[in-house]
Amino acid sequence: MPRRPLQALAFLLGLWLALAGMGPLGFAAGPPSPAPASALEAERARLAAAADAARAVRGASPFARRAGLDAAARWWSRHLAVTLGPRPGVPLPRPPSTEGPARWNAAVLAPGEGAEEAVTRWLADPASRARLLDPETRAAGIGVACQVDGGLLLVQVYAEPAGPSAR
Repeated sequence: MPRRPLQALAFLLGLWLALAGMGPLGFAAGPPSPAPASALEAERARLAAAADAARAVRGASPFARRAGLDAAARWWSRHLAVTLGPRPGVPLPRPPSTEGPARWNAAVLAPGEGAEEAVTRWLADPASRARLLDPETRAAGIGVACQVDGGLLLVQVYAEPAGPSAR
C-alpha cells in the first residue's frame, strides 16, 4: 500500500500502463492486425487493372498513377474504413467539397470480394460510371483499407479532366 502521494501516483501510473493494452478478460484491445502491405498493394494493382480494362472496352486510355492521388486515395480509404465500418454493397456518401477530393469512387467489399466487384458496382451506378469512364480524365490514385470484418474498402481518386470540358 502506498504511503505517500508520489508513491500512490506511481502505483496508479504503473497499473494504468499494465492495463492499457489489455481488453476484457485479458485479450489484446484494438482492431485486428492489418493486412500485410503486400496484400493491399496486390489489391491496388488488381483495381488498377480492372478499371483500365473497363476503360479500354469503352475506348478510354488507361489511367496514369500519380503519387499525390495515391496518397489522397489511401487516406480517404482509411478514413472511410474507420468512420463507416463494414457495410458491403451499400453506396457511400460523397464527401463535402471542403473535406477532400470531390471526384472519387469507393466501394465497401465483403470478405472474399475483390476489385472486379468494385468496378462492376461503379459501372452500374451512373455517376460512378461517368467518373470512371471519362475519357478526359487521364490520372487516378488508388487506396485500399482493411475492414474489421475482413472485407476491403477500395477508393479511386481521379485527377481533374485535362480537356476543354473540365468541370
